[in-house]
Amino acid sequence: MCSVVPPLVGTFEDLLRRYFKTTPLVVRTGVKTGVRITYPNPREIGADRIVNAAAARHLYHHRGAVIVVDMAPVPLSILSQRKVIS
Repeated sequence: MCSVVPPLVGTFEDLLRRYFKTTPLVVRTGVKTGVRITYPNPREIGADRIVNAAAARHLYHHRGAVIVVDMAPVPLSILSQRKVIS
């Protein structure tokens, strides 16, 4: 789980624990996803884009490069076979 509104993460963690009886993996700075980021300033990349890239790599690793497009506000992430987001 990740959020572009960090103050709400705790609320969603509580909801998931209470109603779904699960503890979510929260992606924050420092979480190892297996995706290397070569963006000039990695801190500018939101956790949502990193999670999208990690999921695409996991699901489509055998097909080569994957482009992930998130339509709000249209960031574009390019994930290479070497698990690099740029």
